[in-house]
Amino acid sequence: MAVKHVAEFYGLGWDAVKAIDKTYLEATLGEPDLSDLTVLAMDEFAIKRGHRYATIFVEPQRKEIRFSAISADRALRSTTGWGMR
Repeated sequence: MAVKHVAEFYGLGWDAVKAIDKTYLEATLGEPDLSDLTVLAMDEFAIKRGHRYATIFVEPQRKEIRFSAISADRALRSTTGWGMR
């Protein structure tokens, strides 16, 4: 379920739900090991020409997906806050 929908269902703000989700993920998965990462590529694209967007981060040398996300708005497409420049 999307963060927006969880926030609406429980009457919480989007930021609060996202913080809870992040805390849970960090507690269960831990931090990823990026010590051997040398190249990271990013692509953004619209899905079916609609108002849904996908962002994908790949490690091209290993041909591995490192992160992907789908969003109903373009805010997710920004790398601000992801430690990217």
